[in-house]
Amino acid sequence: MATAEEKTDTTRGVVARSGWAVVDQGLSSLTNFVLTVLVARSVSESAFGAFAIAILVYLAVLGVVRGFVAEPLAVRFSAADESERLGAARSAAGAGLLAGAAVGIVLLLIGAVADGDTSRVFVALGVCMPGLVLQDMWRFIFV
Repeated sequence: MATAEEKTDTTRGVVARSGWAVVDQGLSSLTNFVLTVLVARSVSESAFGAFAIAILVYLAVLGVVRGFVAEPLAVRFSAADESERLGAARSAAGAGLLAGAAVGIVLLLIGAVADGDTSRVFVALGVCMPGLVLQDMWRFIFV
């Protein structure tokens, strides 16, 4: 049975991790909002429409990859020992990178057949998607 001091330490750890998660999500949402406002003020309506489609695809891909990779990692390995958690984190990062690369290839193909602003946006997103998904996996792993 846990002592009062152990329970207090556990509670502090949970509160600290929860606080970091809230700060992390807040910063992520704020940067997405600021990016959207900056793009809206800087480009034509057509280019902003292409950007809006790209950001929608990006956020949808992140949601799916988080659901299949990051969330199970957080649930299953949150109480695991450090070596087991590190191995799982590497696997999650690798799975995220592979998923990002697969989606990136599809986006490059879509960009090849699309025209105008949409083509350029999908090509750019396709090139960047593996790195973006990997960065999001590491963000989840660290928080």
